[in-house]
Amino acid sequence: MTSCYGDISLRVVLVIFGGFLVHLALGAMYTIGNFSPYIVSYIRNRTDDTSIRNVDSLWIISIGSIGQCIGLSIGGLNAHRFGARIATLIGSVIFCTATAMNYFSVKSSFIVFVITYGLIRYLGHKATYGTPVQTAIKWLPNHATLAAGLVVSGTGGGSMIFNQIITEYVNPNNLSPDYIDDDDERYFTQEEVLDKVPSCFLILGGIYFGLQILGIVCLAEPPSISKQVQVKAKTADIDYETNDDTLDKEKHDLNKVGVSSNDQIDSIVINSAKQSENIDRNSEPQKQLGILEAVKVSLTSRSFYILWLTILLISCGMQFISGLYKAYGQTFIDDDHFLAVVGSVSAVFNCLGRPIWGAVMDKVGYRITMWIISGGFAITTGTLLFTEHFHKSLFLVWVCAIFFFFCGIWSMIPSALAKLLGPEHMAINYGMIYTGVSIAAILGSTLASTLKSEIGWHGLFFLSSGMGVIVFIVSFFFNGVDRSGKNI
Repeated sequence: MTSCYGDISLRVVLVIFGGFLVHLALGAMYTIGNFSPYIVSYIRNRTDDTSIRNVDSLWIISIGSIGQCIGLSIGGLNAHRFGARIATLIGSVIFCTATAMNYFSVKSSFIVFVITYGLIRYLGHKATYGTPVQTAIKWLPNHATLAAGLVVSGTGGGSMIFNQIITEYVNPNNLSPDYIDDDDERYFTQEEVLDKVPSCFLILGGIYFGLQILGIVCLAEPPSISKQVQVKAKTADIDYETNDDTLDKEKHDLNKVGVSSNDQIDSIVINSAKQSENIDRNSEPQKQLGILEAVKVSLTSRSFYILWLTILLISCGMQFISGLYKAYGQTFIDDDHFLAVVGSVSAVFNCLGRPIWGAVMDKVGYRITMWIISGGFAITTGTLLFTEHFHKSLFLVWVCAIFFFFCGIWSMIPSALAKLLGPEHMAINYGMIYTGVSIAAILGSTLASTLKSEIGWHGLFFLSSGMGVIVFIVSFFFNGVDRSGKNI
């Protein structure tokens, strides 16, 4: 199969499709904004934790980010030791088992639920996350950002499906929250809604595992560099024999017409030698960095720290949207199914935006792309509050726009790391850089819990916007180059 991206084999398509399926299940993480009002309402009414609030659901993300950081490094080490399929399977089993375990933990207490849904489930999520991306990049190293974007688009699109499954199962009659507390936060108390919450986790766990098993079957490591060189060497031998036959024929033709030109014959020989030399040069494998060497290069690179700060700030600002958009929307929209649609449609933009921003970065580079993303994120989060005064469809449009700009970092940063340090250790370095997400989650949860009652929803959105502005400024100082010295 030939395209504008060169020769793309069926094997490459299957690998990317397999990675997409794995990430489609992982996209369930973005259902937290839609699912959390049901979960919080259940815990308030069915356990002893009667005082938790919607905003406290951000602690699920906060504690989960610690598991994510650990999981990425574990996934990278597993991929290095066991290969793509086994490494992905290990992460998948943890992720899906933890999902099903929430059937029991949600009935216990908020703290126990945070451990299973947050820490353990998020650990499995990120132990699964990096290897399919790394594998796709290995198959398409010249289009690393696009390859990463196609795979992680599954993560963006997963919530499009699972938001609808969750809402149709838990709240099929489109009931709105019927209890309003002193802070104007709303909660469900209807039995027909609350009764469905625990069993929903069992259904989701089974669906996730089925999707990921299908995806794992499609994954495969690319041929080793040594095998590629052997193939190219055989091709060179064939070409050289062909050149010898051509040389003899051309010599015969020259003698036949009475031409005895050593210059012409030498030219033929030189061209043949140049062909062989070019093949040998292209066949020479690029030196790979060892694990410790790659980590050392990361920690001494200014670009690495800029990527770390970028993922910290954008992730922190996005928490107030992805985790709380439904709780905020419920303050002026009395339509639970519509708010679920907001989550699903925004997931489409979260899905499509990833390969789009990946392709944009491949064309114009990191800095210009990040200026567009961070600038758009700052503008849309800072103006979300105006949607309260218009038709509810404008709220949908704004949330979709925020997700569209936000999602770009998830295709750009893995690709930038792969170009900066090589794809062979991308998952490990991504685990290091993901410490920024852990800090962002803790920071975001703390800010929301302590400041929400003081600054309100609008204040939280202005904080998000300010973080986008900082990323816009910091991106001016990014100076990363790939292993060949070309600007990223």
